[in-house]
Amino acid sequence: MSIYCHFLILINFLAQVLTPHTVRFVNLPFVLLIMLKNKKLLSVLLVCWALVSNAQQDDLRKDVKHQFGIKGGINYSSVLFKPGVSQELKPGIILGVTYNFMAQPAAGVLIEFLYAQYGWIETFHDPELYYNRSMNYLEMPLLSNFVFGKRKTHVKFQLGPRFSYLLNEEENTNIPEDEERIYYGKEIDDKFEIGLAFGGSFSHLFSFGELQLDARFNATLSNLFDATADFELQNSKNQAIALSVYYWFDAK
Repeated sequence: MSIYCHFLILINFLAQVLTPHTVRFVNLPFVLLIMLKNKKLLSVLLVCWALVSNAQQDDLRKDVKHQFGIKGGINYSSVLFKPGVSQELKPGIILGVTYNFMAQPAAGVLIEFLYAQYGWIETFHDPELYYNRSMNYLEMPLLSNFVFGKRKTHVKFQLGPRFSYLLNEEENTNIPEDEERIYYGKEIDDKFEIGLAFGGSFSHLFSFGELQLDARFNATLSNLFDATADFELQNSKNQAIALSVYYWFDAK
């Protein structure tokens, strides 16, 4: 990790020492982002959040808010290959349970435990040819959650790391053997994935509970297939646009 990145982490640490424990907990996803990948953009976000945390000390309240909910939606996924591969988005389902810890009125931590389907569909000049692969994951996003709005309607933004484990995979193809790409028939090398998720939501509180509409982009930092000297594929990273609906039970 560069000296620049260490310096930014030190700034964040000093800022956190001056804030209550609840705010430091909200910053956990940002610290994890820096640890996962040495990117200048993430470092800048880390410093910005440290400054915001300091500025919001006076807004803290003694009683924190806990929310439990369920989530369902659709993943539109593909894989970022290098060299590139012509694809179309593959739809899959997302199902799971969620927990939202609000340490202060405008900021908290969102934790989700999900079953999520990823994969990709390749396109060819010959419309009779097809190749697609489906991958089923257990997934845990750990996101900082920023909330804006009053009373019953809110706009929310989330950012943080996500951790995934591959349960199983399936290939479907009719490509002739002499035209197969190098990864056809090859199992995924890295079953455990580390990635980044960010997105936004709109929520409204009804008499029966809170409903939330969510759009999110999921990117993966690790490769599906190991890049080696004799393996021509340099990058193979999952990516997806997720559209979801949350139902939150009464807040405690």
